[in-house]
Amino acid sequence: MSEMKRRIMLVDGSEATRKMVSALLERQIGDVQVTGYDNAREALASLKIQRYDLIASALVLPDMDGLEFVRKIRRLGNHTATPIIVVSGDAATREDLQHGYEKGVTGFFDKSQGLQQLVDYIETFLPKVTGASGRVLYIEDSLTAATVLKQLMQKHGLQVVHVTSAEEALDLIREVGAEGPGSFDIIVSDVFLKGEMTGPDLIRAVRNDLNYTREMMPALLITVDGQEEEEYAKLLACGANDYVTKPVTEPIFIARLNSLLMIKHQYLLLTQTGTYEIPFQPI
Repeated sequence: MSEMKRRIMLVDGSEATRKMVSALLERQIGDVQVTGYDNAREALASLKIQRYDLIASALVLPDMDGLEFVRKIRRLGNHTATPIIVVSGDAATREDLQHGYEKGVTGFFDKSQGLQQLVDYIETFLPKVTGASGRVLYIEDSLTAATVLKQLMQKHGLQVVHVTSAEEALDLIREVGAEGPGSFDIIVSDVFLKGEMTGPDLIRAVRNDLNYTREMMPALLITVDGQEEEEYAKLLACGANDYVTKPVTEPIFIARLNSLLMIKHQYLLLTQTGTYEIPFQPI
């Protein structure tokens, strides 16, 4: 287990806010190092050379819209899965609440709830040393590959249900639904499967036939390396939240699982408070 402190970036135009939130975080969590910036440009320069475990940013920044800042972060190769929290005074009512997820926002926080609640919210999304938690539906037709990856996920605290075909997976999802006992928090599937349906076919069915959004049922596809960029773009176009390439490396795979599980967790929080609305699903 690493003894290094977890790194948090705070981006806010108010120096007073940055100082108060930093002090609260360091006092409440302990093993964190908080770095503050008052503008997106300097924050992006730091993100290019430094790894952070969580980023919290105001929606309105002096030099850039907060969601544009998030989009630029996600385009950096070293922060594709880092949790990003956007803080706004009207997070529960803006259209950005729904569209922000597509730009890479992990969670929104309404700052009118207060700084202590913000710190509690950040702590919820800050990656834990102990790893992820959640129930995974894993689709892989190679039993050898499935055994290795299933054991890896279980090692990090995940419950894994393994099936060998997309058809069987779709039946299971229909049976248990997106919430409640026995439901799954995330789909992890190989792209190429035996049977009539591929991994992308499964995700399309989940999005279009079952109307499960990327927040309701996050999906991570596993594919081969060395393809053209448009082939990877097709994986996202089918409705997947993200993808990883083979050979799968543990840090990247678990980081992306953690990020998508946080999206599901945020969706559940929003549904409990009645602030989530199902967005339009393109066919």
